[in-house]
Amino acid sequence: MTSHFSSLPAHRSYIFSLYRDVLRNIHRCCYSVELQNILTSKLNLTMKQQKGTMSSWKAHSKIKELEELNDRLINRDLPYLKELINNLSGNKINSTQPNQYVQDLKEATNLINEYHSNNSQSIETIKKMDILNRYIKTKQSKHLLPKEISNVYKESLLLPFAIHEDSIYKLNKLHNQLIRGPPRVRLTNTKAGKITIWFLRSALNKKDRQSKKLKLRIAKEKQKHQQRIDNIKTCEKYAYWALLEASWESLLNTGKLPTININKTINNLSTLDNEDININRKNNHHIKDIHVKEWIEPITYSIKQLVDKEFERKCHYENYKKIILYGKNNGLIDFFENKTKVMYARRVSRYKTVVNGLPFIIPTIPRRDLRTALLDNKVLLP
Repeated sequence: MTSHFSSLPAHRSYIFSLYRDVLRNIHRCCYSVELQNILTSKLNLTMKQQKGTMSSWKAHSKIKELEELNDRLINRDLPYLKELINNLSGNKINSTQPNQYVQDLKEATNLINEYHSNNSQSIETIKKMDILNRYIKTKQSKHLLPKEISNVYKESLLLPFAIHEDSIYKLNKLHNQLIRGPPRVRLTNTKAGKITIWFLRSALNKKDRQSKKLKLRIAKEKQKHQQRIDNIKTCEKYAYWALLEASWESLLNTGKLPTININKTINNLSTLDNEDININRKNNHHIKDIHVKEWIEPITYSIKQLVDKEFERKCHYENYKKIILYGKNNGLIDFFENKTKVMYARRVSRYKTVVNGLPFIIPTIPRRDLRTALLDNKVLLP
């Protein structure tokens, strides 16, 4: 029998990653809130509709559309988004009865597109203008520049010095980071109830470089823990009614009510401490009333299984910390420390290369300025 795409880990991982990227880029690259809402709702509707798709060709085409949408969002290709609003769900909007909401969106899109076509600037130019504006404001606040400056002087005279000063600031910032030594590798954790999930933090796996598997593992562990808590609460509710039924059955058969404290029994069953559970297991054998024992044993068994699973996961992460993270020769900690030292040595080498070339830096000559030296030596990202 043909397996569904959801049973393929590689497919699931890629789709989830791409889906998150598209959602992130919709809010990052679209300045219109209405456009964000339409794209988000259409995307969620399409993902829901195509969830049960078994056709490989159809799944392939939809993935390509999603990849194209992501690329268009990154490039801010606003005219294309108008067509993709219809294509994502596969349902064309009836042109004979156009939606007023869509018409307003088209007009807004045309205005935005017209504005960008008349005021198109590269990202590099925008960055340089931002540096220049900050430089001028700083100098004017110190009364080192006049309030009115010609645009010709700004671009031809002040811009090279603004970029040079900004590059010096970034070089000094890097120097302050390097004198502190290699970045630390530290052991940290997060909690899921009494389960302590241990993992490593270093300069190599922080922010965007953090392992997606680690995120999924933590989220899944917390979700499973909450499910066990909810199941135990459900067992408590059933235990209350089971004890009442057992008391009633015992009264019918023997004419006497069993001497049992319902609230105390439920509290003993629902505790999450494994040592207490072991004590309660011994106490459960002392329940003399056969009717109470018959009614309460299935619920007791279910709660024991849930608590044992909780304790098992707790031990699993403790062993993971001892064997994998520390382990022989410090395990993963030693591995990340070595990798971090190699990365630090490369950064020091690049920094020294830039510093050795400082006597030859001329801010006003293209390709001889400090910013170019930082970019060429990969000290500064473009």
